[in-house]
Amino acid sequence: MDQNALKILMIDNDDVFEFIFRETLRLAHIDCDIEYKTTANDALKYLEKSKSKDFPDMIFIDLNMPGKNGFEFLDDFAKKKLNSRGEKPFVAMISSSINEKDIKKAVSYPFVSDFLIKTIEMDYIKYLCENRYNQVAT
Repeated sequence: MDQNALKILMIDNDDVFEFIFRETLRLAHIDCDIEYKTTANDALKYLEKSKSKDFPDMIFIDLNMPGKNGFEFLDDFAKKKLNSRGEKPFVAMISSSINEKDIKKAVSYPFVSDFLIKTIEMDYIKYLCENRYNQVAT
């Protein structure tokens, strides 16, 4: 892994989805370092301790998790001003929900770039990561 490897934080309590996500990136030949957290609180602690050079380039957060859900994570992320540290990460909500209210609420956060419905197609993840990777590498 080189310095220009894409740093990704995945927050999801679903082990199967984690495996699919990792395999998708591997098969797409995305040079990345994935940090995986199963709770929003663990992810927030990780982000608070991250130095600017280690801060993720991309954050994918599941909407429905036990304890703190994805919206509560986004609220805390904003309150703690984690979105203003160093380079601003690409943030996407991931969910099996197709509820229009969930989608609108997620993208109403100024730092959320996308709402992805599980299952995500490999080509789209590759597209997102390659575009972000090209921004990081340059």
